[in-house]
Amino acid sequence: MTTPVLLTNPNVEHRFGRPLAVLSLVCSLAHIPLLSTHFTSAPVVTAVMAVLALACIPCARKLWAAPTTQDCVVAAALAAAMVGLHLILALSMSADEYDVPAGLSAHVHHQIGSAGVQSPVPMAATAIHQHMPMNPVVALLFYTATALAVLQIVFNVAAVLSTVAAAKTDQP
Repeated sequence: MTTPVLLTNPNVEHRFGRPLAVLSLVCSLAHIPLLSTHFTSAPVVTAVMAVLALACIPCARKLWAAPTTQDCVVAAALAAAMVGLHLILALSMSADEYDVPAGLSAHVHHQIGSAGVQSPVPMAATAIHQHMPMNPVVALLFYTATALAVLQIVFNVAAVLSTVAAAKTDQP
């Protein structure tokens, strides 16, 4: 009986690993201006953003030096978490007020989305009374980072699938 390919954690070719490492670093660096603009108005969001951005650095190092399928899966999972958070933040930017439990007022003023849209996601923990300005440069960084995170997911999955396919053809 043969061991499943992913359990052996095969190395991924550098032609995948190095571009993925660069993509991880670019995504991480894109958050630096956002951290500085949201620090005083949204400290919780800023802290979560900083932790996730810093989590990309060890993955990028591994993807550059000796990438494995496990590294690609972890990088894709971090990118998926980032996309999920970006979707929640995008919902918060498109709404003036949220459906939150009685007594909680969650007014967020990013002012780049459609006014009056009700968000299905209460943002009480991160957005109550937080005024987060969203100028065009910050908006561009936000949506660029989101697109780059989606690309990370796609490219990491492609690297894993390619590696698994190559390993299966090498097995007897």
